[in-house]
Amino acid sequence: SQSDIYISASKSDAGIAASTAECMACNLVCLISDSGENSNWICDGENGFMFETGNVDSLINKLHQVSQNRCNFNIIGVKGSNTINSKNNYLIEMEKIDNLYKELR
Repeated sequence: SQSDIYISASKSDAGIAASTAECMACNLVCLISDSGENSNWICDGENGFMFETGNVDSLINKLHQVSQNRCNFNIIGVKGSNTINSKNNYLIEMEKIDNLYKELR
């Protein structure tokens, strides 16, 4: 929560990285690689930013774009938080599991 932006240049993740989810939940602007399933969580320019995995020029260009959007950090951060809270909420996910379990009985 002491930062304005979170950057992950990971070349591979399964699902969403815990650190990315935590930063999204803290309303931080996330700049992450487009590896794995990251595009399921971040819509570039809407609730965070994405760059091409392993492409340093893509990362530099996206960092420049991010710096130009500082006035929108709060809006983008809140959208990221809303995304993670709706798609990765413990209570919602456990309710889904509970409902599946009840269907099996």
